[in-house]
Amino acid sequence: MKELTFKIKQVFMGTRVIENQVKYQILCGVCAFIHLFFVMLFFYGKAYFLLTFNIISVFFYLLVGMIFAAKEKYRILFIMAFFEIELNSDISSVMLGSGYEFMIYTLSLIPGAFYMAHTWPSTSKSKYGISLIPLISTSIIGASYVVVDVLYSIIPATYTGEDMERLKVVFHYFNIMAAVLLLLVFSILSAFEVRYIWKMLNDENSRLGEIAAKDPLTKALNRRSLNELISREMSNDSDIKFGLIILDIDDFKNVNDTYGHNVGDQVLIGIANTIKASIRDNDLLCRWGGEEFLIMVHGSGDDFAVIAERIRKNVETQEFKAEQAVFKVTVTLGASEYQTGLKLRTLIDMADQKLYFGKNHGKNQVVV
Repeated sequence: MKELTFKIKQVFMGTRVIENQVKYQILCGVCAFIHLFFVMLFFYGKAYFLLTFNIISVFFYLLVGMIFAAKEKYRILFIMAFFEIELNSDISSVMLGSGYEFMIYTLSLIPGAFYMAHTWPSTSKSKYGISLIPLISTSIIGASYVVVDVLYSIIPATYTGEDMERLKVVFHYFNIMAAVLLLLVFSILSAFEVRYIWKMLNDENSRLGEIAAKDPLTKALNRRSLNELISREMSNDSDIKFGLIILDIDDFKNVNDTYGHNVGDQVLIGIANTIKASIRDNDLLCRWGGEEFLIMVHGSGDDFAVIAERIRKNVETQEFKAEQAVFKVTVTLGASEYQTGLKLRTLIDMADQKLYFGKNHGKNQVVV
């Protein structure tokens, strides 16, 4: 029961759709119930041919329908159900006369046909991306509606007794309400389906956007994304205070040569995670290229020095493993502060120059 409640909640939240098998089994059950109701009314009205027809229909939905739904033969099941509903509506309308509203069921088949066809496998669709069955079904429904309307004036009703006349109002309103209910069900199912699809598309777009914005190895921002974010901040706020820190892993080539590129990748991932843990939520980390990282830090020069030194110390104490070996690495950092009017490329070059100054004067240090 808890699992069913959870699934229903997911459907309403748009995180899942109702399985096709469940959908068809429920619809078969609803159709069987409607025909069972007709059986009782036709028995009371002594309309024995229609009584027999509806008994067969009840067994069709309970046996054949459920079997085909369980075997996922949805296309064949729909075609069989379509002709059962169409024939039942046509024959009942002609034999009873107008006013019983059996033909209204055929109208509810039109949106139902298009919705059900949407849930079929792609192999059931034409080269134009849509199944022709709903279009053919709609044409048959339109033609039968006209034919039955003409037959009302040509063929006299078969069942005209007092019992059937008393039941006419019951049939009239029950058929209208049942058809409206079917239309409502198809509309709700379509709404749930559309909501689910839109949610999946939005989630996929977000995922693709994240993939496009981040380095696949370290999950840090890539160069293009950071350029866009910094440029946007600079254009939106002329008084923005920030600086850039460029970090380079010292002697990273030796790590790759000694332990292999797989271990080198683990070092890059580990250092990226250490940097993320060392900066603030509003600061930005980017893998600038190779073993270089670029960090956008909000604030003034003192903030850059504190954060850069924190990163350096945290990396220096970090241990990495390669088979039986345990080793450490160090990093060198250069920082530059943004001044109004500076271009982003100039700011990066300033940080880069300080980085190389540190690399040429002992490494494992911060140059601000």
